[in-house]
Amino acid sequence: MEQRAQPVRVPEPTRALLREREAQRAYRAAREAAARASTARGILLVALLVWAASVWRAGLGRAFMPGWWHR
Repeated sequence: MEQRAQPVRVPEPTRALLREREAQRAYRAAREAAARASTARGILLVALLVWAASVWRAGLGRAFMPGWWHR
């Protein structure tokens, strides 16, 4: 008779492994939040620079004509 080896069984994860996985998930979530905040700040900075360059090129008198806030 031919005997076959038992299939490989993966052991249950230990508490230390589960804690490490949770710590890694928390770290990734924090890094993703920081990356989103950094992206938002970067986009806002680029928009501000484009606006400032437009106003500088056009001149304040043409960009903000007298009475523009009344309409």
